[in-house]
Amino acid sequence: MEVIDRLKNKKVGNRLKKLRLSRGLSQKEMADILKVTRPLISMYEAGNRMPSPNIMKKYSIIFKKSVDDIFFR
Repeated sequence: MEVIDRLKNKKVGNRLKKLRLSRGLSQKEMADILKVTRPLISMYEAGNRMPSPNIMKKYSIIFKKSVDDIFFR
């Protein structure tokens, strides 16, 4: 089960990075928008950590996509 979770997290991380880059944002700029640290953005994008529900909602607002589309598909 742990391997599957890591693969899912990696897929989500790649999606977050792609969305960020599509807006021409650096990790620092994304961190400032979300009010988190740049290393935390790096962890999300590497698939090492999943954002909290609050941060997931902020991503959905910023990128005008549902939380499901970003994190659970």
